[in-house]
Amino acid sequence: MTDFSTELAKLVAAEMRAANGDPEKIADMTERLIASLAFTIAIGTRGNNAKASELLEGCIAHLTETLTAHGNVAAALFGARP
Repeated sequence: MTDFSTELAKLVAAEMRAANGDPEKIADMTERLIASLAFTIAIGTRGNNAKASELLEGCIAHLTETLTAHGNVAAALFGARP
């Protein structure tokens, strides 16, 4: 059985290639990923809003850290400045 993380990474990479930089397609991908994450958190916390909020805070911290790292790579690839 293939690892979930590996399969998700492959799927996202393929969709990013297919999006070919189209902001609308990338926005749609982002919205679907967020909806999937929200569903996962809701199920994982069994609908407990306090637990979901706590988990979401951790997600935001991880997202910010990861975005910064990927943002630096993207800036280097595309010649942008942070």
